[in-house]
Amino acid sequence: MMLIDHKPQTVMAWIPARGGSKGLPGKALLDLNGRPVIAHTICAALESGLVDRVLVNTDDKEIRRVSLAWGAEVPFLRPASMAQDDSSLEEALHFQYEWLTRNEGAVPGVMIGMSPTHPFRLPGRLEAALRLAADRPDVMNVRGVVPLTRDPRNYWTLDAKGEALPFWGAHEEPPRGRVHQNLFSFNIVLDCRPHLPPQHCLPVAAALSPLEAVDLDEPKDMDLARLVAARGGPASARAGRAEGLGGYGGGSDRQGRDEGGFELFGKHFAAPERAEEPRILVHGDYPLLGESDIRAFAEATRGSDRMVVSGCEVDEDLHPYRLLVEDPRGYLRYAADIPQAVRGRRQAYPRVSRFAPGLVHVPSGMTAAGQPGCAAPLMWPMSREKLLDAADPLERLQIALHS
Repeated sequence: MMLIDHKPQTVMAWIPARGGSKGLPGKALLDLNGRPVIAHTICAALESGLVDRVLVNTDDKEIRRVSLAWGAEVPFLRPASMAQDDSSLEEALHFQYEWLTRNEGAVPGVMIGMSPTHPFRLPGRLEAALRLAADRPDVMNVRGVVPLTRDPRNYWTLDAKGEALPFWGAHEEPPRGRVHQNLFSFNIVLDCRPHLPPQHCLPVAAALSPLEAVDLDEPKDMDLARLVAARGGPASARAGRAEGLGGYGGGSDRQGRDEGGFELFGKHFAAPERAEEPRILVHGDYPLLGESDIRAFAEATRGSDRMVVSGCEVDEDLHPYRLLVEDPRGYLRYAADIPQAVRGRRQAYPRVSRFAPGLVHVPSGMTAAGQPGCAAPLMWPMSREKLLDAADPLERLQIALHS
């Protein structure tokens, strides 16, 4: 129990885990460093020292059996109709609230949603977030987030002709200030504070490290998680650096900048701003771009009078609908207005791409940053794997898997 506003409150962690995952079949039960995936989240809750109950909300009998063996309670199996590909998290939570109210008379005062697909949490993270919730009487929700390493202005949509259109349209400004990726590593809700006015129901941020953002959706994510675990987990990379994976050179904006260079989509290029001849720029932060990629890009852009920049589709975890903006008081708001029809359903998000300037074609006579009033750059679509960025600590690990 915890004292919240001088009153003892029961703290319950709840873990949603459906059995029919498609992208990574049976992921809750897959082995990760000697434990089932779901056991990492169960143990993180149990070992926090502040959680009284750990409840697994599942439709699957085998997940129930394994969860019980690792110390969680599984008092019900939710209906299969609430465990489909298009089922929302809200449905599972609503069923859980109704079951607890009907069978126990009430829900615990503090509820912590924890996704088993985020297996990595540094020791003490959950306790610190719970204490933040207890110490601030104006807070009803504390959410685990990761600071965004991408520039949100790089988010674009593509029309039928391949023209890049800004995702943030004329009626919506790109988010500014501190922007975070919304995770479900943990989401603490203080149901014991229903008296707070609506403005205090907004979440506050509990920032996590990049490696704690690993989310298991596809087989490649499982490969990445096993590599993280083999290297000691996020505890060995508190500063966001994976041991032995640094040192990619060639133009990173983390290195010394050339006085004559320029910025383009968040990257620094050490080259003159103007040239009479068209140029192909290759940025060194994208080490998986090979000679064949450069040749194909150069051939395709030959003679173009438009700037062309490489890009890729945005991963669902980094979609604009997953971004939160932190205000000066620490409260979080969604960066984009999310239609109700897709809330909690990442697979229904509209497709969005982003410029990742590993390859850039600059026409003759044009400044690298473009001319005021000129047409938006064209996007040269590539796979996300080709445009993994060595300046990002999590993507450095993914680069290691592909090297």
